[in-house]
Amino acid sequence: MLNLKKEKIILAKSKKKIKIKEAISFLDSTSFNYAHWTVEILPKIYLFSKFNKNKKIILLVDKNLHKNQYQALNLIINKNHIVRYVDKNECIHVEKLHIISSVGYSYHSPLHPEKKHFHGIYSHSLLKDFSNYIIKNINSKSKNKEFEKIFITRQNKKRNLINLNYLIKILKSKKFKIVDINKINFLEQVQVFNKSKVIVSVNGASNSNIIFSKPKTNFFIIVNNLKYGDGYYFWPSIISFKKIVINYIVGKNYGIINNQHADFIIENFKLSKMFKSIKRLNNEII
Repeated sequence: MLNLKKEKIILAKSKKKIKIKEAISFLDSTSFNYAHWTVEILPKIYLFSKFNKNKKIILLVDKNLHKNQYQALNLIINKNHIVRYVDKNECIHVEKLHIISSVGYSYHSPLHPEKKHFHGIYSHSLLKDFSNYIIKNINSKSKNKEFEKIFITRQNKKRNLINLNYLIKILKSKKFKIVDINKINFLEQVQVFNKSKVIVSVNGASNSNIIFSKPKTNFFIIVNNLKYGDGYYFWPSIISFKKIVINYIVGKNYGIINNQHADFIIENFKLSKMFKSIKRLNNEII
């Protein structure tokens, strides 16, 4: 017999109510996620800043973001704009609040269950304008050379590739540059994705930097087997405006947990197919 103890749920007390006469809200429940921040929230802030350069208004933005997100934000806000970082426990009363329409979002559950997938809807014209602005501002200061082939690796508590070290060993032998995405800032991430011809990456939020890549970049994403096709449509729906083909290298679940966040492994024969495809698509660069 299972004995469950009742636990008290303690709600954090809101701080003193803050009053603001006029502001525009960019607060979002997905702000903490780098991918959603990059392709959904940041372009929205860019759009507002572009057409309201002389309007003095407070921008409400979520607090406690990653330092790379703050760095990206500082690239696009205008000097006339005051950013008010809002903590999750703060209570703010705005007399005149502006809301800008969504410029992109992805579904967290299927709109049509029979299709069993979600892919998101995005403004490609805005993503193109936004990415060109970021690239122009960053590359004007950059002296880095182009990379032919890179492998994006990351450290995470979930969706880990079990045979990662083995894959890195092979990639190094094929002259790939190994980039730990957790150790570089936003500007460096944009430069790496923009100046690479072949990108191999384990699936993760940092892949949203693909919007800064050049057309015809060969992009290979290593993923766990996504049940019912969930997620396979996500990256192509974002990047279709640049005509970059997304190639998925699908692994198999590793361990007793079996979902999209589980650890996984890639079989050798699939790695072999991936390298053959890279060689063919990139005019036998390997």
